[in-house]
Amino acid sequence: MSGLQSLDNFGYDSAIERKEDISIGTQLMPAPDATLLEQYEQLKNGSAFARLDSTVIEITGEDRQAFLHNFCTNDIKGLATGHACEAFVLNGKGKTIAHVHVLNVGDALVLHGVAGIGGELMVHLDRYIIREDVQLTDVSANRKVAFAPGESKLDANAVSFDANANSIQTHVEIAGFGELFIVEPNSAIDGTEVPVEALDMLRVEKRTPWFGRDINDSNLPQELLRDDKAISFNKGCYLGQETVARIDAMGKVNRVLVPVSLESEHSAGSELTVGEKTMGQLTSVAWSPARGSWIAMAMVRRPNEVAGSVLKCGDASVTVIQ
Repeated sequence: MSGLQSLDNFGYDSAIERKEDISIGTQLMPAPDATLLEQYEQLKNGSAFARLDSTVIEITGEDRQAFLHNFCTNDIKGLATGHACEAFVLNGKGKTIAHVHVLNVGDALVLHGVAGIGGELMVHLDRYIIREDVQLTDVSANRKVAFAPGESKLDANAVSFDANANSIQTHVEIAGFGELFIVEPNSAIDGTEVPVEALDMLRVEKRTPWFGRDINDSNLPQELLRDDKAISFNKGCYLGQETVARIDAMGKVNRVLVPVSLESEHSAGSELTVGEKTMGQLTSVAWSPARGSWIAMAMVRRPNEVAGSVLKCGDASVTVIQ
């Protein structure tokens, strides 16, 4: 049985070759290499896939659904066999430990998330297993994970599992709408493999955050604006639920993750200002072929999250987009 590994580390720090530099004032706007643009198009039209360095954890035992239901934000008890959902795993203060996809493959639940979170997530969940019939297995090293955007024969958030091939195919929203494959290391996947930099361009265009890039352990789940995808407000108590419910009752958080357009390329982590005040930070930056410009995900303080709001990154303008 397969477990789904986290998507935390995709090697995004590797350099992207540039074809030219287009001067804009005192800034430089490098255009992505033509090869990378072609790989982006292949990925977007469904003829390619990107390998993901992921964390995959398998949860077995009779009490697996009731147990995980108590430690994440979505409704796991109601997750039918053959379906998947998105969820946040929180600590007691309501801060985010992990952002995962939960797959119900019948005799197991599979957690998929970014690479590098398996150890902490295993320790966090294991400390709460007392008499429950629950077993946790980190199978990240024994799985190959890939994502292929495009159409699928599967319905939204559906999961198929081939026990003979020991593989999972799921149709979930990870970087836009597409298919996630979790297979044995030597298994073949149809299509051309492209680097994760091509996926990163599509991911930021689709405004899909990654844990470790756009989400970290300082974030409250409602700051990511994914309530409809990852949070059930009708389920019972779970770890961190008191904070989530209080924010829901108050109606807002002080900062949120929004898409922005950039006048030029800037590094993730760059501060955003309004006047003399720091009002946000870029989290992921990518060239957008669809817009023909640099775009980013940015965590900004209210009321600067409104579309059309203009902030500064150094001397360059940054505009919140819809």
